[in-house]
Amino acid sequence: MRKVFFVLLCFFLLTACSKGVDKKTNESITGTAKTESSLPVSSSVEIQNELLIVHGIKLGDSKEKIIDKLGYPQTKGEVIETKNKNTATSYKYGGLSFGILNDNVVSIEIDDREYKTSKGIGIGSNYIDLINTYSELTPMENEEGNFVFISEGDTFLSFVLDSSRTIEQISYGYKSLFDEISDFTFEDMVKTANVADTMNNSHSSQLVEAVYLNDINTVKQLLSMGVDPNTNFVSPNEGIEPSDNISVLWFSIYKGNFEIVSLLEEYGASVPMKDERDIRLRGEADIALENNDVERMAQLIDAGLDPNGYIGFGQWAESYLSFSNSRSNYEMVELLESRGARW
Repeated sequence: MRKVFFVLLCFFLLTACSKGVDKKTNESITGTAKTESSLPVSSSVEIQNELLIVHGIKLGDSKEKIIDKLGYPQTKGEVIETKNKNTATSYKYGGLSFGILNDNVVSIEIDDREYKTSKGIGIGSNYIDLINTYSELTPMENEEGNFVFISEGDTFLSFVLDSSRTIEQISYGYKSLFDEISDFTFEDMVKTANVADTMNNSHSSQLVEAVYLNDINTVKQLLSMGVDPNTNFVSPNEGIEPSDNISVLWFSIYKGNFEIVSLLEEYGASVPMKDERDIRLRGEADIALENNDVERMAQLIDAGLDPNGYIGFGQWAESYLSFSNSRSNYEMVELLESRGARW
């Protein structure tokens, strides 16, 4: 899937590969033609359900229509010849770009919050909103979870997500582009992807995701639908496994996300009072350690924090002493040792 992801970034909008391209990359794009182009690039082609239209411009429109609507591009990509001997370039207008093949629009890319898909998903929308909005089109995603795509007829809409699973780039184009610039097909990409976790197949996973993102509105929506407020929190990124038996409430208390804590408790989630105090202390201790705040750490130990505790979970877990020593925070080490911490 990594290869597919790279190629998508490369050809959507033929921009990265058409401007400042190196010799090796250029050779891979302009290789010997194998077939006649089958791209539906005529402006007479009508797509029944357009997933993305910007300024009245859609796939299949002519480059003249772009210029008529938006004027001449701020940046124009180098003109290249594709694998099938077609002419390609790109027009860029700030956070909006168009891939042009044989003088027609074959892809649209946005990375500006001004623009949204036909269903209202835009830059800054989160993974949960994306998956729920397009659940009927069976969204697919790569193994890393930072690339989601859906298809409709001969078109597909893709989303690049950042580390917090927030959308930072949206691209829309013809599946046929794969035959034009790569050695594999859209179907090959589908085979290497996984069906995204929609509301229909895992409410609990959606709640875990919303809690992880501190997405209050989505947490409230899911709880109102009857999702279990005592759902276990599992996150490989945090090192938290199912066997740890950490609930979404536990994690929210630990992170100090108290609006979500209140929501979960309102819908019936609970932890014993002593456990809640210990969780809060542990969460605050993590912050004190990361900031090397010796004074705050002393206060937390006075309040009942175990100086032999751990920061992080699972494979990422590290004792307070080890964490501080590895960062040369020797004053913190002295404090912990003086309060009973042992190597």
